[in-house]
Amino acid sequence: MITAEVVNTFGKEYLGRSALNDVDEGTFRRMVTRGYPGHGAIVEVGTCGGVGTVLLAQYAEHVLTLDPQDWPHKWDVWDYFGVVDKIDYRQGGVERLRVTDAYTMAFVDGDHSRDAIIRDFEAVRHCGVVLFHDYSDAKTSTCNGAEVRAAVDAIEDGTLHVERPFALWTADK
Repeated sequence: MITAEVVNTFGKEYLGRSALNDVDEGTFRRMVTRGYPGHGAIVEVGTCGGVGTVLLAQYAEHVLTLDPQDWPHKWDVWDYFGVVDKIDYRQGGVERLRVTDAYTMAFVDGDHSRDAIIRDFEAVRHCGVVLFHDYSDAKTSTCNGAEVRAAVDAIEDGTLHVERPFALWTADK
């Protein structure tokens, strides 16, 4: 399990605000497995310490990850788990996506304001599968899950599968 290995090797502080910090790793894996089509790249909006990126890289052929803040220890984590060569990190948000970027799934766990969630979703929705983290009614000092939930619940098309704190949106066929 990634979470236990990160804590044992680097310390709990390396989990930071990771999607694996406050959730059973199995839940994250189930949701990725449910959404990932088995081929192609995953784009991640919100890298933080890169621990969630490791899990995504265990499934995807390639992970493109975006974060406006450069968390330097992510490289240590990626190197330790042997996934550096599968990851393309770009500092910034969805504005750093290129027309030529191809991916079959997106994971959105960046800015948790309603407007930012909508912006991020609109930038990646064309891939047809978007997994959101922090879908809840909770508001903490580092996360506003209620804003995430409001933004996701406002999406008018597609199908939503919820296994808190995750919500998986798939486009209508």
